[in-house]
Amino acid sequence: METHIGRDRRTRRAIGTATLLLLLTLVGASASSARAAPPTPSDCGAAAALVKQGLPQRALELAVGCVKEAALARTETQTAVSLATKAEVELLAGKVDSAGDYATAALAHDKENAEAAAVLTDVAAAEPTIARLQHEWNAFVDEQLSPLGGLLLVVLTVPLLLLVVARLTALAVREWPDADDLPNDRLRGAVLRAGIALMLAAAVLASLAVADAATPPTSRLMTWTVFGTTMIGSVAAVVAARRADQRKLDGSSALLLLATLTGGLALVGLAVRLLWGDNQPPAVELASVIGLAALAATLSVWLTSWWLATRIRLNVTGPKDAAEIGTVVALLSELGAEAPKGLEVPRGADVTALDGAFSTLPDNPVLKVLKDLVRSLSGVTPWTATIEGDSSARVVTVVRNGRSAGSAIIDPMVLGLVAESPPTPAAASSEAASGDSDATPDGTPDDPTLRMAAAFVLVTMASSHRSIRRGMAGTSSWKSLGYHYIGTTLPQTGRDVSRSGELLGRALSDDPGNLAAALAFRHTQQRGTDDLSTLRDYESFLVHYRRRLVGLEGELDIDALALRAEYTRALTLVNAAYAQHNLKVTVLPSQDDYRVTAKTALKEFSVTVEPDPADTDGISAFKAQYRDDIKGSLRLMGLPRSTADAEGPTGIYGIYNEACTFASRNDLMWSGAPGLGYDVDDLQAVRLLQHVAFAGKLKDWAEHDPQLTAFKLRPAYRTAFLSPPRTNWFELTTVEPLADRLKAMGYGTPRVVARATVGKLCVDTYAPLAACAAVRELACLHEGLTQRSVALSTWSIEILDDLDRRGMARLALLASLTKTERAALATDVANTVVRACRPAADTDATAETGLAKHLRAWLRRPY
Repeated sequence: METHIGRDRRTRRAIGTATLLLLLTLVGASASSARAAPPTPSDCGAAAALVKQGLPQRALELAVGCVKEAALARTETQTAVSLATKAEVELLAGKVDSAGDYATAALAHDKENAEAAAVLTDVAAAEPTIARLQHEWNAFVDEQLSPLGGLLLVVLTVPLLLLVVARLTALAVREWPDADDLPNDRLRGAVLRAGIALMLAAAVLASLAVADAATPPTSRLMTWTVFGTTMIGSVAAVVAARRADQRKLDGSSALLLLATLTGGLALVGLAVRLLWGDNQPPAVELASVIGLAALAATLSVWLTSWWLATRIRLNVTGPKDAAEIGTVVALLSELGAEAPKGLEVPRGADVTALDGAFSTLPDNPVLKVLKDLVRSLSGVTPWTATIEGDSSARVVTVVRNGRSAGSAIIDPMVLGLVAESPPTPAAASSEAASGDSDATPDGTPDDPTLRMAAAFVLVTMASSHRSIRRGMAGTSSWKSLGYHYIGTTLPQTGRDVSRSGELLGRALSDDPGNLAAALAFRHTQQRGTDDLSTLRDYESFLVHYRRRLVGLEGELDIDALALRAEYTRALTLVNAAYAQHNLKVTVLPSQDDYRVTAKTALKEFSVTVEPDPADTDGISAFKAQYRDDIKGSLRLMGLPRSTADAEGPTGIYGIYNEACTFASRNDLMWSGAPGLGYDVDDLQAVRLLQHVAFAGKLKDWAEHDPQLTAFKLRPAYRTAFLSPPRTNWFELTTVEPLADRLKAMGYGTPRVVARATVGKLCVDTYAPLAACAAVRELACLHEGLTQRSVALSTWSIEILDDLDRRGMARLALLASLTKTERAALATDVANTVVRACRPAADTDATAETGLAKHLRAWLRRPY
């Protein structure tokens, strides 16, 4: 058995050795046959081609055995020698022009004839400088530029044709997989680079390479150019396909297979050229080049179509004037192209993908038509939004790649964009006198229908672009986004102060998953208060909201939402600490001391907003704003500031927070942050508050800021910011719109107004009945106040304005109050008007302190 096994092993070894020797013999035979083989038709054809190109000496070397081609090459060589000899004779005789002609004719037969070239050199040296330069330029044009121009024309024509095919393909395919760039995955650049590289490779293959393969011998430079370009494009395509496959996009497997096949064939073709030479059979050579060109062209069209069809480019059109279209573009830019806005409340969406996505047309009608035609053919703007109608109703249509992507009718009445709550008496008279209403002019940024239109366009585009969806805070409803956008950006003035909360409530009703609307809605309901239980509930919501964001990083851009929630929670805890202090209750060890949790939250947030190289530009700027805003709160709690933020705040919100620190740090002690006393710190707080002048919504917030409750009662604040009690009855909020008409008709005092009837006031002032009735009621109440006591007379205008704001400025309504209701109303009104005015002089101190008592007495008989 062992002998048999050994024999088998020796047999296999012998067979292997024989096979190896056979392969080596075949390779050697192939090489020797390549050297000693008789001339082939391709050799003779190449020799003939060289003769036609004016290179007969090279043709003689190649045409060994080719009788006809060799004879032709010898004839051309001899002719060139004869002409070159004549050129030399003519040059020696001084006949420069004829010598140049003979030499040029010799080089036409044999470009490598050294004697003719030498004669031309001597002729050129004898020519004037200008003539020589012209001759050289003509030679350069004939020998270099003209052939190059012809080559470029062929090479550039093919990419243009492929681009048109790619555009048509983009229109023909209904759905394309999302190719947006993600934070850690750049796909679009890879797709574009691969498409361009393969398009150039296909252009070279389909033009120059086909011509080179059809007319042997093939060029070594062309070999490397063709196969090298194709391999580079194929590698880029494989990279793009791999990234698409990792996202599990439709068609990514087929794309990867086609890219790999193209690169593999290019590699095989290059290997064949290097191992077996350039002189392959013409049919095989031509078939391989055409096949590779078809694969490269197919792959380039696929990639280019994918890139064109998935571009985030938008054109907004409409039948109306350019101003309205410009407004829509501006709103879309605000909604989908700008960095996150709103430190505590998201103002619209946190989308930035529309940056640079808008297409504008020139004003010139001819250029506009031409550009529109080019854009429609090239497909550089896949998305088109058409806005029709006016503020009473609009129709929005969105088209992508020639197909309808969605349409909507925006009716402000149906969508509830018009406030339905009845106006207060003060607002009614003000609107009646001034002509104001909820309606907004067409095409203005305050037109809510345009904001709804912008929201619809953005949500429609988000359905096809992940980069847009990431900034949508989880909503897929255009109505929800539109309500949220309007509720957080439009100025909320006029008849309904709760309009923002109403719109945000609609946003949540339409889409409960809208995280931005959820944060904004709770902010409107619970942020602007000094009630401890409300602040406690709001802080608990923010904790749960932040936990809700955990795990959504892969789907949404939650960085801005998380920063807002953490920042608002830290400030809410500070407010809760002061609201707890304002209740004047002792905090037991078993109870929450909000100073501890506020300090911990702010310390953690200060670390979160430190600069991070991985942050986007928008988040980096957002963090910088937060760092500026919390400087004052860090000072309040004795927490260190970073070296970069050692200086004071520069933004208005940061300065406001710094002012709150000086205004409140003596009211409630914080560990490690002692105050300098009321006299010093109050003056510093006044200086800072005067610097920001309660800009924007800060003035409204300061009215309820529990951190300023005690400060607003102290002389420093009241003297700096409050005015003395008004004394002019015509300055009442309800009366002021009609003041000029009343005075013009002889109603110069409230007593005269009180004596007139409502009907006569309406006739004389042309004012509505409700407005005249409210004005007469205020006049009668004023007469009762001024006649009751000097104290009430001093504060009468402030008292009436406050009662009017409460909707209580009616004789019958005040007379119907119970004793308990009168006492509560008198105390509340007295405290409100005193806090709203500058401190009284020493002589009037008793009038200020006893105001509630006098007011209770008047309310028993308010006439």
